Amino acid sequence: MSLRAIGESVARTYFSPILRSHRVTLEQMAILEPAMSETCSATFIVAMREAMEEAIKRGVPRQAAFDFLMGHINVQLAIVFEQIDWRMSEGAYHVIDRAMKRIFRPDWKVKGFCLCLIFACLLIPIGTAARTGLICIGVLAMIWLRTTKRRFLYMGLMAAAGLMAIPFLPASFTARIRESLKELKPPW
Repeated sequence: MSLRAIGESVARTYFSPILRSHRVTLEQMAILEPAMSETCSATFIVAMREAMEEAIKRGVPRQAAFDFLMGHINVQLAIVFEQIDWRMSEGAYHVIDRAMKRIFRPDWKVKGFCLCLIFACLLIPIGTAARTGLICIGVLAMIWLRTTKRRFLYMGLMAAAGLMAIPFLPASFTARIRESLKELKPPW
């Protein structure tokens, strides 16, 4: 039995029930999890739960709110993912269009992707122990400082984040920085 077959068998057992298994690249898996699954779907599901709780707070009986939401989720998922040949009402499509524009700004996916990309790029100098990468991180911090409204709060949060990150840095990175600091001579 190949390693792939063993891995698939373990995954099928651990995550059962599974209809199909798929072979994807590491990059594709990063898109699927956490980007698609937790960042999008789990967040939207939490928002649906909060909307249900708000309906209950406003006097709708808990069981009625739950049953109503579950019924709509089942049908709407089937319609949106083209599992049944139905259409929602024109009124529903109108409400969806208005809500999408109001809840999700047109560039929300771009901003989210950019923030994830920036985070990944910030990890590169640390993983490679590149000192010039630290200069780039500093320049990025200065650019953000220039555009932020609450500069002192921003500086405090950046300092706190930097201090909290130190224990998680690889030993090779901290050793290289220590060597660089030893070589540094004051100009006076």
